[in-house]
Amino acid sequence: MNATNEKLAQSLKLTLDEDQLTNCMRCGFCQTACPTFIETGLEAASPRGRIALMKAVVDGIMEPDESFRAQMDLCLGCRACEPACPSDVKYGQLIEQTRAAIAAEKPYSMPVRVVRKTFLQGLFPHKGRLKLLGKTLRLYQKSGIQKLARTTGAMRLFPEHLQQLEKALPEVSGDGMEDTWSKAGLPYRIEQTSCGSDLMMIPAVGPTIARVGMFRGCIMDVMFASTNVNTIRLLRQAGFEIVIPRDQVCCGALHAHAGELDEAKQLAAQNVTLFGEANVDYIASNAGGAVPFLKSMII
Repeated sequence: MNATNEKLAQSLKLTLDEDQLTNCMRCGFCQTACPTFIETGLEAASPRGRIALMKAVVDGIMEPDESFRAQMDLCLGCRACEPACPSDVKYGQLIEQTRAAIAAEKPYSMPVRVVRKTFLQGLFPHKGRLKLLGKTLRLYQKSGIQKLARTTGAMRLFPEHLQQLEKALPEVSGDGMEDTWSKAGLPYRIEQTSCGSDLMMIPAVGPTIARVGMFRGCIMDVMFASTNVNTIRLLRQAGFEIVIPRDQVCCGALHAHAGELDEAKQLAAQNVTLFGEANVDYIASNAGGAVPFLKSMII
């Protein structure tokens, strides 16, 4: 085992919760919920398989080589396996701890580091930059550039994964839920918390049952702002007052999935503080990855 792998193995031994590793009964219930196992059919690409790999490294049976790292990177971090697990194994915790150790002990190549820094630090935490991304995508779709790129075959010049992402691109509005709501002339008012943070307050239709904080998400609000707006409409009709902290940021889940746990915790803590100051009864969000991560931070 080389020095780098030895250092990573030692880090994993100190970091991973051995009780969680041994709680896995290897029943396989997680496999039917795991998208990477369904797609590949590989045992190592399932939660059960990844836990077995982690335990093998911790027990000194195998080294954390490139094949180990590849399987840890392949996981989507969706945590769909956790509700399916009869032993309540905290798989999300294990995969995030493993990725954090990998990021710390086995630095990525320069191109990968540049991409990670661009998106994780330069884009996702910044609302204004995300808004610019949305408007750029809107221009790409509505100006005819997208149609031209598809009809001429120009997309074939890009890597396969980018071609697939472009095909899956939804129709982008260019505005987030707050701008969409205000531009439509729908009712709202701006208030401030005792700490000076701005809140967008959207009244309930009829008597107010409770106050619901709306977490917009980062990519969620760029790509699917209409879903957020429709959720607000539905909650209003059900009698809920909607509270939107204007300074909320990326939830941090993407950073946690990438092994940047310190930054992930900082972002999550900022959001938890903002929603706490807003004095809401519930928090609603359509960002599937954000919900379990923020919930884990609150609990």
